[in-house]
This record gives sequence, C-alpha cells and structure tokens, in this order.
Amino acid sequence: MGTWMGHVLPGTFFVGFALWWIYSILYRYYKCRFTHQEDNYRNSVTFPVATFSNLPVEGIIKVIVTGVGIIGEVATAFDEHGCWVHWGNAQHISMYFFFGFSGVMDVLYFYEFNLPPNLDYACAGIAFVMEYFLFAFHLHGRTPLDVMVHTFLMYTILGAAVCGGLEAAHRTSPILALGRAYVVLIQGVWFIHIAFILYPPLGMAKWDEESHEAMMFVPLAFSWYGAGALIIILITAIFVSISLRRETAVTTNLGMNIKYEKINSADNGNARFVAFDESSEEDVL
Repeated sequence: MGTWMGHVLPGTFFVGFALWWIYSILYRYYKCRFTHQEDNYRNSVTFPVATFSNLPVEGIIKVIVTGVGIIGEVATAFDEHGCWVHWGNAQHISMYFFFGFSGVMDVLYFYEFNLPPNLDYACAGIAFVMEYFLFAFHLHGRTPLDVMVHTFLMYTILGAAVCGGLEAAHRTSPILALGRAYVVLIQGVWFIHIAFILYPPLGMAKWDEESHEAMMFVPLAFSWYGAGALIIILITAIFVSISLRRETAVTTNLGMNIKYEKINSADNGNARFVAFDESSEEDVL
C-alpha cells in the first residue's frame, strides 16, 4: 500500500499543478490579448491565486506535499526489524526534496528576497533533471512491463525539463509554458496509472508483467493520455477565451457608457445627451 501511495501522491501533485498552470497560462494570455496588451505577456514558474493573493500558495503546497511524501516514504522504508530495506523509497525521498526546495524558492521569490533572476526556473529545472536521473537508475532487475512504464515516465520528465528550460529563455511564449504543463499533466496521470499497474490496491487484479498483451496495451494507454491532455488544453482555452471575451465586452460597454452625461438644457428643460472624452469631463460639467 505504501508503494501504491508513493506513486499516487506525486501523480496527484503533478496533475493538480498542471491543470492549474494550464488555466492560469491561458487566462493570462487571453487577458493580455483581449485588452490589447500582448507585449505585456510573460510566463512564470508559479501563478497567483486571487483568493489568497497575499500568500505564495503554490510554493506552500509544494513544501507541504513533498514534506508529507518524505514522511510517508521514511515510514514505509523499514522492515519489522527496523532495518532500512526499501532503497526505492530513498530515491523517492530525493525526488521530493528537490521539488520541495523548488517550493521554498517560490516562497522566497514571492516575498521578494534579493535573489538572482530566474533562479526559480533553475531550481524547478533541476528538480525535473534530478527526477529523471533517479528514475534512469531505478529499473535494475525489473520486469519488462515495469521497465516500460517507468521509461515512458522518464520521457515526460525529460520533456518537462526541456520545456521549462526553453520557457525560461523565451518568457513571452505561451506555447512553451503550455508545453511544460502538458507533459507534467501526462506525467501525473502516468504516475497514477503505474500505481494501478504495478501495485494494485486490495480487490484489484495484478497485471501480468511478462504478458505480451500488457506490453502492447501500455504504449496505447500512454498515447491516449497524451490525446486527453491535448483535449483538456483545448477545452480550457475555449472556456477561458469565451469567458474573458464576454468580460472584456462588458467592461468596454461600461467604458463607453460613462462617456455620456445627461445635461439639462437651459433652453427648453428637456434632457439631452452629449458625448465627451473622459479627459474633458470637468469642462462639460
């Protein structure tokens, strides 16, 4: 059960962050686009949460979740004699540490500590690189199915590191930011899928890790998750663009309405409306 949770917890972590990034990136992009401020668009490692604008929510969640993960991995790494026997847990702990450190860096940047620029991107990139490195040496003596599912996981980890590095160099490209969110979303879902393939919870049948049929189905499932992530981005883009277009239209109409002022005519007492610029409001009144 501990190994199952050891995959479900990081998987849920990555899925949650990826979905939040997708929404936030698209919201920022369309907000700039519909207000004719495309030149002001910039990517960022984290995004503010409006309800808790005075807190570095993403950084805090990273620190808490990775802390829980480290505690859980330590608690399940010992046998009944108190000897450390699960060295895979130690690799997971190392992975959690680097992402937790990235969360600490997010908090420091939020509170404007005097740190070099882009160090938050660098720490996030290091976290993915170290995750890739650890999983690359996580497969010795594993079954063919085990090796395959973890190899696919490594593809998404490497993709996140590459997209994050390119994004740091090109902060005005929403495509690179969405690319980072896309591969992290697939990584999260795949983490959860691995938990059910290799360590099914009670009541679920265990996969035959030597089965040819299973080896054929796994890449198919991975491709489906890739397609599903694309659909999620598309649906989110449509939803955000429609919502912000309506919001911008309402704001524009209100801006037009305040350009009209009701003035009583001194000649006949009838009301008339005169258009004026906001800058000349005092002259009209």
